[in-house]
Amino acid sequence: MLKLLPASQKAVSQILGTLLIIGNMSPTDSKLRQQLVGVAEQRLNDQEHLVRSTCIQMIADLCPLNEVGGRTSDVQKLLGDLSQDQDPRVRTSAFLAMLNLHQRGMQLNMEVYERACHALSDDYEHVRLAAVKLVWVISHVYPEWPVAAPDKKEEIRLVDDGFAKICNALNDISMKVRAEAAGLLGSLHQVSTKFLEQTLDKKLMSNMRRKAAAHERQKEQFESGEWASGNKWASDAPQELLNAESMSIINGGACGAFVHGLEDEFLEVRMAAVDSLCELAFQNPDFALKSLDFLVDMLNDEVEDVRVNAIDSLCKMSTHIVLREDQLETVLAVLEDFASEIREGLRRLLGASRLGTSACVMMCIHHLLANLTRYPQDHLSVWQCMQKIGKNHSSLVLPLVPELLTSHPYFDSTEPNMDDPAYISTLILVFNAAISCPTMIPIFHDFTVNHYFYLRDSFPDLIPQISQLSGRKTMTQASTRQTLDAAVFLQQTFERLAAYNNTDACARRSLLELTIKDLQRIKEVDVKLSAKAQALSLYIEAQLLLQKALFSQQGVEGSDFTLQQNATTSSLTERVIKLTYQIEHQFLGLSTCELALVKSLRVWAHTILMLIDVTEAQKHGTKVILCEEYLDHLKNTQAIFVGAGVKPDNFLRSVFAKLATLDAANPTVITSLVQPLILQNRPGMLSLQNHVRQVSAKIIEPCGTSDNALKFTAGLVQAVHLDALLENVVNTDCVRLKVKYPDTRTEQIIPRVTDFRKLSPLRHRLVTNVNLSHGVWTEACPVEISLILSLLDTEETSRTAAKQSEGCVELCTPVKILISPTATRKT
Repeated sequence: MLKLLPASQKAVSQILGTLLIIGNMSPTDSKLRQQLVGVAEQRLNDQEHLVRSTCIQMIADLCPLNEVGGRTSDVQKLLGDLSQDQDPRVRTSAFLAMLNLHQRGMQLNMEVYERACHALSDDYEHVRLAAVKLVWVISHVYPEWPVAAPDKKEEIRLVDDGFAKICNALNDISMKVRAEAAGLLGSLHQVSTKFLEQTLDKKLMSNMRRKAAAHERQKEQFESGEWASGNKWASDAPQELLNAESMSIINGGACGAFVHGLEDEFLEVRMAAVDSLCELAFQNPDFALKSLDFLVDMLNDEVEDVRVNAIDSLCKMSTHIVLREDQLETVLAVLEDFASEIREGLRRLLGASRLGTSACVMMCIHHLLANLTRYPQDHLSVWQCMQKIGKNHSSLVLPLVPELLTSHPYFDSTEPNMDDPAYISTLILVFNAAISCPTMIPIFHDFTVNHYFYLRDSFPDLIPQISQLSGRKTMTQASTRQTLDAAVFLQQTFERLAAYNNTDACARRSLLELTIKDLQRIKEVDVKLSAKAQALSLYIEAQLLLQKALFSQQGVEGSDFTLQQNATTSSLTERVIKLTYQIEHQFLGLSTCELALVKSLRVWAHTILMLIDVTEAQKHGTKVILCEEYLDHLKNTQAIFVGAGVKPDNFLRSVFAKLATLDAANPTVITSLVQPLILQNRPGMLSLQNHVRQVSAKIIEPCGTSDNALKFTAGLVQAVHLDALLENVVNTDCVRLKVKYPDTRTEQIIPRVTDFRKLSPLRHRLVTNVNLSHGVWTEACPVEISLILSLLDTEETSRTAAKQSEGCVELCTPVKILISPTATRKT
């Protein structure tokens, strides 16, 4: 094989790369892999660095790991020798090969660690980068292995020594090495506490210096004599003037490693340092307290992403820390930030943190209320923060209740305005604190108790249930009335609907209409059940519309079946199709059988629509085309049911069985077969056994409450800043911005991928600019901006879906903005 290799070194490198691919594609052919390893070993002395690097990669990927004998140590010794190659690219390949062997399961020996430590001072950036990774790997493999300290007089744990070596890499000249080192520090959880604490101090701590034993100090004193002889320079110098490097058990460059990382000029290094510091602090509560000041200082970083990362890190550490007043001042100063993501993250931090004193709680209240005045669109986030502060600091809120509620022991107080968001914020704080501290309830005014019942009914997710208030005589009917649990009521609704097919048409229609009203009330009362109630409400609405399209106003069935051939019936059927697409794509958690019911209801609507179109069509060719489209839709639906392993209902089973025998799309035969099936069957009802989530969006900015019109020159572009929160969105590629102008012109805008910020697996924030443009208007008119979910990329977007539902699902209520395109001024 070697004799067939050409003379060109680049060609040899490419051939060896091809052989490497062949070897990786044959994992079970051990004989071939051994031959390829032999070829690679013979070409290791080649003068071309590409050839040597490719051979090293072949050895690392193809060498066997289960051979008995010294084969494993021979491979590591070979790679260790190659790590001393004169070419830095070959040295890099050697260290990367060692990492590859570790990933394949080979046990690396301690000689590899010594070579990696020596390579940390290499002149080549990529060599140092690979060496840092290798030191990190060995520190995890042999954490308790004793190694010699830098002074060679003591032994320390290998994980401590490796941690110090990686800390020293934070002073590297290369940004990539510093960022990699800062990111690797966070996973070394077994490092000693004294090494962790040294990373926060640039000066060498006393506990990191080597202590001489008592007999060693007496021996030095005896040998030096009582007086200095003068023969030895600086023999009587003070101990503090000794070189710290000669007395330390840690490299001096590792002192204050995190301080250097957090103050680095590059964004990547600071981000990695914040992540590692948070990870280590989460594992060590004592270290968390000492690192708190450094993370709080990162809230003032010049880059927004670093500030957000610092806020998230402090939230993770919140269980181990208590904010002092000086630290709280720095945190609260960030509330004035213009970026909404920073403000919301900081409120999330305040809600998760523990405060030390009542003065800290009052300071938070004042700043949050001022923040609410400055940014009224953040009222929901402020209320949620107040809820968590009150729940977590009930004992600290107790002495503040008279001041917060403006109560006096002798004089009556004026009842505040319930429309004031600041007053609502205060009540949310107090009522959540009263759960764990019932002694504050006697301080409440009568109107405060009235306000509690009002807010409890308006915001059940923010106001808790306080059992002690049920005995107060205010609002006796509301407080003494036994309320039915929403979950129990919803379950009873499902039980009633399960037997609705046994009733006549009029009773069934009345039952469905009343059920929709009940479900709307459940959606308002219980937020956790709102998605399930909304899904069932939409499905029932679709069934009601289907009944109106099928039967006459009197609800007579059977022989009096009258399919109204008019635009009203067509619009009702198209509305049913749109609702089925909305249920299918806007709700997560529906089972396969429940999705099958939704698709079955869509087939009912398509059937009615086909009957109307065929009846109204004049030409026979048009009728045939309509029937062919209907049959194609049935075939696609049947394929979906078969692929999912779901049995269709009686209507679909009969349609599939009868239409499968047709050889051609005969309109007369198809209509005669389908019409009786519609009369003989009824759609099923959803049961919704799983937890259901609703895909939704909330536009934070713009608010849509401003009366000032945006004026710009007609024909040009006016950018409108948009900040929205997306909930339960699986794929952001389907999210679109919809702009509707007063002349009914509609535009769909695809946001950039970089405009989405992932907050959690199903939660995203969209921050972008919406470009508006139009001709000259005589006066200002509103433009509607909303978020929609596009269905064009889904598995079944038929012609009817694209036509009637416009291929999208609305995710939020449109926000109206006044704009006024003006004519160009003539100069």
